[in-house]
Amino acid sequence: MTNVLQLTSKTTVYMKSKILLADDDRIILAMHQAILKLSNLDLDVQAFEDGEPLLDFLLNKSDPYTHYIILLDLNLPKVSGFDVLVELEALKEKVFTSVIVVSSSDHQYDKIRSMDFKFVKEYITKPFRIGYLAKIEALINHELKKKLSA
Repeated sequence: MTNVLQLTSKTTVYMKSKILLADDDRIILAMHQAILKLSNLDLDVQAFEDGEPLLDFLLNKSDPYTHYIILLDLNLPKVSGFDVLVELEALKEKVFTSVIVVSSSDHQYDKIRSMDFKFVKEYITKPFRIGYLAKIEALINHELKKKLSA
């Protein structure tokens, strides 16, 4: 999905949105990808089975004109979702991200701890459902408007 940012009357910037999925369960990844394909949003989706390759992608291959919406599981094998959140905090000036935590944990502590990060926009208990697509679309539109007014 490509959005247009009109910075001035002569300057236009095109901003893409891309979904990054991070979950160590391949069935969950496939389910999330299938749900996202059902949306009317024309989104590029990339999946990662751990936080380490996700962070490597963001550090080395990210595009400054892309808004990355990360659907993040907290319980990842090598680099946990919480570790990813800490690293994203350090990258927030370089990479435009919004995170939706999608976790099997319904512990209140995990929810509070996740939402302490300003770029975490939502905490969803698995499974991710088709009804959440509207939240993703609203998130993309909201973040685009914030960028325009900044």
